[in-house]
Amino acid sequence: MKNSFNSIFIVFALIGALVALTTNSFAKDKKNKNTNAITVIDHYIQITTEGNTEGIQHLFSKDFKWTQSSNAKTKTYNKADLVAYLKSNKGLIQNCKTNYSIVEKNDNCVIARIEMKYDTFTKVECITLCNENQEWKINQIIESYK
Repeated sequence: MKNSFNSIFIVFALIGALVALTTNSFAKDKKNKNTNAITVIDHYIQITTEGNTEGIQHLFSKDFKWTQSSNAKTKTYNKADLVAYLKSNKGLIQNCKTNYSIVEKNDNCVIARIEMKYDTFTKVECITLCNENQEWKINQIIESYK
């Protein structure tokens, strides 16, 4: 009888451990990966240059604004517009060389400059990221060409 109780105890202990590990694993998956600005910048570049749109909905703030400026025209778009555009380019790999630099950085905001160099032109994006409740989000992109 004592062996039966030990066996039952061991089974319940194993089940409890399995539940704890599974719960911890799900908690890690649900935790947002936007815990630092550089990760968000790298993810954004991957989305725009490699067409990898996974996690795109968590990258931009609710009041996000995207401004394009070219040939004396300026157009402004919102988060839904940019997400739809990027999703329409899913899997499209850009033929460009990309680099970025941090223009300004503090605990709550980062301004970065991204250059995408193509054969005949360069696209420049100045992006602003802010730390919103321990989560970094892109809240503005200003795009121009040279």
